[in-house]
Amino acid sequence: MKENNNSAIIGERLISVRKLNNLSIEEISDYFGIDPKLWAAYEKGLYTPDFRLILSVSHILNISPSYLFGQSDDITKPSTLLGDLSEEQLLEKKVWLAFCDFLDALNNLTEENKAKILTHIKNMTDDSITK
Repeated sequence: MKENNNSAIIGERLISVRKLNNLSIEEISDYFGIDPKLWAAYEKGLYTPDFRLILSVSHILNISPSYLFGQSDDITKPSTLLGDLSEEQLLEKKVWLAFCDFLDALNNLTEENKAKILTHIKNMTDDSITK
C-alpha cells in the first residue's frame, strides 16, 4: 500500500519495536515472510503495511495495534521473538499468522465467492448443530 498520513508514524513504531527486540531488518522480515527491502520501506514510511502485517506484529510481539498506528504511546514490553517461547506459544503464534493469511485471502475474494463461502460455512455449522 502506498504512503498515507500514518506511514511515517507506523514506520517509526516498527523501528522501535524491532530495536526493542534486538532484531535486524533481515531477521524480522524473515520471520514475517516479507522481503527485507519492503520492511525497510515500511520503516522509512515509504509504504504502509497491510492490516494483516500490523495485526501479526502486534500479536506476536505483544504490542498494542494502537501503539503501531500512533494512537497511543502505551507500549508493553515486547517478548523476544522466539527465544523465550514455549512450543505451545510458538504454535499459537504460527496459527495466528495462518489465520491472518486466511482473512486476507477471504478479503480478496469477489462478493459472489464470499457469499458462497459464508453459505457453505453456515450449512456446515447447521449440520453440526443438528447432529
